[in-house]
Amino acid sequence: MNKKEECDIVKDLSSLHIDNMLSKNSKEFVDKHLKECKDCQKYYEDMSADIFYEEGKEKINDQTEVDHLKKVNKKMTILKWILFGIIVTILVLMFYFYFKIVYIDSINDLNIVKMLDMQRNSNNYKLVQKTTQINKETNETSVSEAVCYYKDGKNKEVISYLKDGKMIEETIIFSDDYGYESASVFHSLKQIDKATYDYLPEVKRDTLNIIISRTMETDAGVHRLGLKVRTEMFNNKECYVISDAYNGTFRENYIEKETGDLVRVVSGSENFYHEEVFTLEEGVVTDADVDESILEGEQYKDYKINNIECKLDETMREIYEKINNQ
Repeated sequence: MNKKEECDIVKDLSSLHIDNMLSKNSKEFVDKHLKECKDCQKYYEDMSADIFYEEGKEKINDQTEVDHLKKVNKKMTILKWILFGIIVTILVLMFYFYFKIVYIDSINDLNIVKMLDMQRNSNNYKLVQKTTQINKETNETSVSEAVCYYKDGKNKEVISYLKDGKMIEETIIFSDDYGYESASVFHSLKQIDKATYDYLPEVKRDTLNIIISRTMETDAGVHRLGLKVRTEMFNNKECYVISDAYNGTFRENYIEKETGDLVRVVSGSENFYHEEVFTLEEGVVTDADVDESILEGEQYKDYKINNIECKLDETMREIYEKINNQ
């Protein structure tokens, strides 16, 4: 074998030698030739450098890819925990608002259930509604009071206004759940309006519905999510206070813990204040309190009598009949 052939064989075997994949005899042959041939020795060294460079580059690329995957996995883990936290927060808020609304509804129901029961079963009650309004821009204050006496279907409502530091009686309204007539006395006009109806006015229901409507004003709408509840003393009674503030306005309902009565409603804005105080008593009304015969007395002999007929239109009659057939 001449030298050129031997060099060609060594060059062909060099890569296998570098990877330590030659047999013992082949390895000894290559090692011996490399010691004697500088050209093949340089070729071998260049090939070794190229191979080690590529292997190193491949290792660096592999490590870079591993590092990148670690960063991606780390970010994904963080995102998963953030998403988990958001879901938990949403669930906590949902449960919080749900149980808060259920709690507020249970407080409102104390009053609503009592009023509905009175509409069905109570035949003797006195309801006082005192209203105070303040215009903060003009500093004007108006105070009125409506006292409703109800006994066995007969009703008398007395409306008074504060004037010169005294409550002055202005209007008296007599009505009857079982009759088709009512009488309204206007003292300032010295006039009595006697009205006849082609339907039965349901005085007891309508009067107590005033309380129910005030209670239910905090019982509907998205704004319920912002309702707050606290306890506070009012007229020496412990009350739940359901408060709401929205778009520059506020409202607070006071419901007495022991009785479930709505005893106070406060509302207003920057320039206006409105307060209603309710006092409800059962079993205190006498026959004299609802006696319409007083209109025949000497006090009213100079009052003008004005007769009025009140008839329902077709639409209102359908509504009236639907309600009364329920």
